[in-house]
Amino acid sequence: MYLAADPQTYRGGALTAVGLALVGMPLVVPHFGTVASTVLIVAVALTLDQHTALWAALVCLAVQQAEAYVVQPLVQRWAVRPPPVLSILSVLIFGLLFGLPGVLLAAPLMVLTMTLIDHLYVQVVLGLEDARTP
Repeated sequence: MYLAADPQTYRGGALTAVGLALVGMPLVVPHFGTVASTVLIVAVALTLDQHTALWAALVCLAVQQAEAYVVQPLVQRWAVRPPPVLSILSVLIFGLLFGLPGVLLAAPLMVLTMTLIDHLYVQVVLGLEDARTP
């Protein structure tokens, strides 16, 4: 596990993130950016040995899962406060209507719709400051 404490690892990860951002991969499709960076990290780790590549893949998987299932929902709940049922329904409906692109775009489109409704209808038409304030 010396790989995690090695400063070159952090520089390599930062350079990978910057390189992928310059190419536009994490910005075009967020999930593709994480998969592409994982493939690159594992490919570099394979130059050392298979054991290191396995650990690199497990670390990438753990980080991605923690970000997807812990950090992102907490940030989204704090920033937007979407109803959980609405989130699930939007993913299901968009997935049925548009397939994989619908699943990938369901949450951002739901947040966009909620924000537009809040701003254009609740604040402008009804004159309320924020209807979702507890």
